[in-house]
Amino acid sequence: MQATALALITCAFAQTRWTGHPDSDEILESAMAKKQKQAFVVTVSEDHGIEKVARELKAKGFEVDQVLDAIGVVTGSALPDKVAKMREIPGVKDVSADHPVDIGPPGAPIS
Repeated sequence: MQATALALITCAFAQTRWTGHPDSDEILESAMAKKQKQAFVVTVSEDHGIEKVARELKAKGFEVDQVLDAIGVVTGSALPDKVAKMREIPGVKDVSADHPVDIGPPGAPIS
């Protein structure tokens, strides 16, 4: 009898520990999201060389996709916890999340 009761308590504890918390799915998703790279747009000031800033961004964990010298922007991705360090780089004016834009196919009616 005691062994059966102990087994039931152990099973109940394990179930509560892993799935019983009301926010367990949200906590897990939040933790996983923090480990995924996100797309960012980095605006570089005119008085700093954009190629040098791009190299320094790479050193801080930013994966550079494009260096757009004409408009002073570097695009790429990084873990969200790297953003604070990226903002400390001399010449970085802003680090913003990159959001996809869909303008639709050519000739499509305006909605």
